[in-house]
Amino acid sequence: MMMAHISTVTKGPYIPWSPEEEEILPTWVSRNEHLPWDEIREEYVRQFKIPRSVHSLRGKLDQLQKGHRRKRPISKRAVELHHIAARQARHQQQRLWVVLPASPPPLNLKKANPQVRRLLRQMKQLETARSYTSARSLLLEDDSQNFLSQVWDSSGEKMSPG
Repeated sequence: MMMAHISTVTKGPYIPWSPEEEEILPTWVSRNEHLPWDEIREEYVRQFKIPRSVHSLRGKLDQLQKGHRRKRPISKRAVELHHIAARQARHQQQRLWVVLPASPPPLNLKKANPQVRRLLRQMKQLETARSYTSARSLLLEDDSQNFLSQVWDSSGEKMSPG
């Protein structure tokens, strides 16, 4: 039994399929379906001057018949916009961490080893410091706005404390 030789490899770099090629391929192959695949490949290369293997032609035709199209690469502008949005989201998250109260440590082990106890103590100190700092910054904002009204009365004379 003799098998037909099907060339499946094209030497050279990969050449992406253009939308125009994807558009014409199904009708072009149907017009030439009377030819064996080796001759279809040769005719395609001769007509379009784009080296495609039999495997590439058949694979792309199969994808197109199933309704699959290769996604186009994302433009640099879209990538830049994605990076900007991600950066803004990170900054917003960091601002939320400053404003939100600190949460209790996730672990509270009574008989933990010394390293775990030390880490838990450090976490608690950091969260306490963070909540103190965020509460203090909020108080300072309020104090800076109301400072003059607390120190001076409406006549411009200094008020006595307490």
